[in-house]
Amino acid sequence: MTAAATLVYTSSQREDNAVRIARVAAAGRVQAARVAAARREAERRAHNLVIAEQVVAEWRAAGATVVGFKITLEDGGRWRPQVAIDAAAEFMASTECAYFDAWGLREDGAQAGETFGIW
Repeated sequence: MTAAATLVYTSSQREDNAVRIARVAAAGRVQAARVAAARREAERRAHNLVIAEQVVAEWRAAGATVVGFKITLEDGGRWRPQVAIDAAAEFMASTECAYFDAWGLREDGAQAGETFGIW
């Protein structure tokens, strides 16, 4: 290998190594951002679950057996599911939508307790 060829080769190696180092650093930042986002989501969900459990407990005390929802989706559509009282708190905490209203329903279909809304 000539001196010029050696210089080009080692220069190219340095550039390649710099690119590799930058990629590893970027991957580390991306991974850290993903971990932080997952932590924030877990904290948000835990916070929402505490609130939802309190609301569902009030409905249960008022005689509710089912929870009705009016969920407004991001595209403006609406979804109106009914969820058993035992699964309602988890459902409320995990729902991702623009906003929703929820209310407890007794066996006879009458509303039990106050309407709860997230806007």
